[in-house]
Amino acid sequence: MSISSGWFAPRLLLPLAVFVLYALYLPFTGYTDQYFDAADYWKLPRRFYDGDGHFQLLHHAHSLRGYVWPLMLAAYQTALRWVWPAASTFRPLGALLAAALWGGVLPALWRAVGGKIAPAEAAARHAVLVGLGFLFWRDYFDFALADVPGLLALLTALTLVLRTEAPHHHPSTSPPHHFTTWLLAGALAGAALNIRPVFALSAGLLLLGTVWEGARSGGGRVAARVLLFGLGVGLVLAPQFISNLRHFQRATPLVLGQVVAGRSCSLYLDQLGWGLGTQRYETGLVPGHPYGLAYADPVGQAILDQEGIRSRVGGTCEGFASAEQALTVLARHAPALVPLYARHLFNGLDLRQPTPFLRPFRWPTFPLMALNYTVWFALGLLLWRGRLGQRLARRRAGLALVVLLAPCLLAVPTAIEPRFLLPLHLLAYTALAYGWPAHWTLRYAAAHPRQWPLLLAYSLFLMGCFALAAHIYGHLTGWPPLGELLRGGGTKG
Repeated sequence: MSISSGWFAPRLLLPLAVFVLYALYLPFTGYTDQYFDAADYWKLPRRFYDGDGHFQLLHHAHSLRGYVWPLMLAAYQTALRWVWPAASTFRPLGALLAAALWGGVLPALWRAVGGKIAPAEAAARHAVLVGLGFLFWRDYFDFALADVPGLLALLTALTLVLRTEAPHHHPSTSPPHHFTTWLLAGALAGAALNIRPVFALSAGLLLLGTVWEGARSGGGRVAARVLLFGLGVGLVLAPQFISNLRHFQRATPLVLGQVVAGRSCSLYLDQLGWGLGTQRYETGLVPGHPYGLAYADPVGQAILDQEGIRSRVGGTCEGFASAEQALTVLARHAPALVPLYARHLFNGLDLRQPTPFLRPFRWPTFPLMALNYTVWFALGLLLWRGRLGQRLARRRAGLALVVLLAPCLLAVPTAIEPRFLLPLHLLAYTALAYGWPAHWTLRYAAAHPRQWPLLLAYSLFLMGCFALAAHIYGHLTGWPPLGELLRGGGTKG
């Protein structure tokens, strides 16, 4: 097959180009270490080794982190020592993850939901996707955080399942390799929920949605699908089950999610409490501000005070004592929570710097913020006036939306960080890159002068977003004043 063939170029050259882009960029991010959660993940592979230095899979024990991502890091660190003994860097693996995400899985997911990429436009549309990802998320690939690998596993599982549902074959005549596909999809779904427990709901929805689709299509292999998918999940989660039973006396294959080992408090319950008093949280690398950036929410704090609940970001085993208490309190204050969680959603979509660890601003972030708001306005326009809404109504696209938006809905009530809504960001970039009508150009807009209401709406949208962002900045704690930051003040992290 020639290098210019339609199969080779998008399937191999695109990931390779993305890998080269990130491999060239990441050494110049200015970061010199892994920090906070990233540092914890980077050190977790040590837990696989006993006192004599022997590797044992079941020696890993952690009440908050699953074993899959640390195991992958252990394999990577071992391989890195063989190739580059003096190195201790995540960057080559980060470049590989970027290549798999932007250059492989997202284009494949678009095709799996029935989207088309015209060969004549493929290069430009791929460039839009890769460019948006690079502009907004590039420094995330410098750190051993679990967000990208967990989501990458879920996206791959979703893509595999959707490809088996594509109307290329009648269900009763599906080729034998579909059985392997279901086993692999289950294994990837199990890996995703082990890496990021918030994906547990997505894994369940993925299985339920595909079973429903199989029943509708009249195929006689629904039971086989469930069995193979469940077997794949079980194979991945079996070590977690044995480890939980051995080290914590808990018979569950899921990550315990306990902030403090041996205590019943859970990270998500803590997050629900933090999310009431804090409408946004960011981790910063500024001397004198070791606890990051907390944006207080007076309404939520008043609810906590009224209920006699003490909750602060970073506190452990405080806040809600049980899920029942959390549901009771949230239901009691439901009317006040609607605008409160709407601010959370805005904060999760409001990207200000392309990094998980903020430093004092080295350049004005207003252009990046304006571009980010433009992305969301363009997505709204595409849903309203384009054909994207019709595509989303299709069963396969609907399944993809449900699976990927479920963890976002669970994240909104927490002390939100933009990375918590990464699935929603990726959906937006993919839709804009591949779903934007080719004739919607500046020349087209100039030829239709009646577009001024749209221009007015865009201007008002930008002003509203900036006004809301400025209002949220006014509740910033643990960080220098906004004016000092915008002048480039503070100490470089």
